[in-house]
Amino acid sequence: MGIDTNKLKYIFRFMEEYLWTCIDEVLNDSESEPEYSAVAVNNLIKCYIDIECAMGENLPYNDVKSYFLFDGYTKEDYDLFEKKRLKESKYYKDIQY
Repeated sequence: MGIDTNKLKYIFRFMEEYLWTCIDEVLNDSESEPEYSAVAVNNLIKCYIDIECAMGENLPYNDVKSYFLFDGYTKEDYDLFEKKRLKESKYYKDIQY
């Protein structure tokens, strides 16, 4: 049984909006007691890009940084996100892509 790529594309339209919400939550989260996982969001973005490419999509981004910049976030936004991700990655227990 094959996967209907049209159904995946439909889901992915909603996933992109969810990713924007997640990014905003991480960027606005407390530095000392974060509630949202920058590592998990980073994983989601990487998986999103990989699956889109596997479905044959020609994307204007190829990594997390270019995803941020393409979607209207600033370099400073990305730098803050990456700072939070690196800090969290030291104690994050699940898989990290």
